[in-house]
Amino acid sequence: MDLFLDELGWEQLRQPPYGFVVGDQEYFLDALAEKRGVVVFHCAALYDSATRRKIEHQVAKSFREHLIVYTNAEQTTQIWQWARREAGKPLVVREQRFDKGQVGEALVQRLAESAFGIDEEES
Repeated sequence: MDLFLDELGWEQLRQPPYGFVVGDQEYFLDALAEKRGVVVFHCAALYDSATRRKIEHQVAKSFREHLIVYTNAEQTTQIWQWARREAGKPLVVREQRFDKGQVGEALVQRLAESAFGIDEEES
């Protein structure tokens, strides 16, 4: 995730994998980067949509603002998942799929919706 560290200037997190149980299944996510309380996690598996929602729900209990990047074993497909919170509106979980060789424009546009300016960084 050089994008967050090298390009965006986020801080690298050095901590053990974040583990939790949903139902009878144990999951582990690697915390990669952090910026002002927003944590980027990596999950080394592509799960179905329902499972990803359960994972998102569990992570949100400990990390209010976060992004989870799921990848397949071949590292050819990623699903980026984040929750969008707006005052007075219900929580919306968003996902964007990215495949190797694909232009990342759609992903960049979706992430831009969650961007904040340097003048907003402190808040």
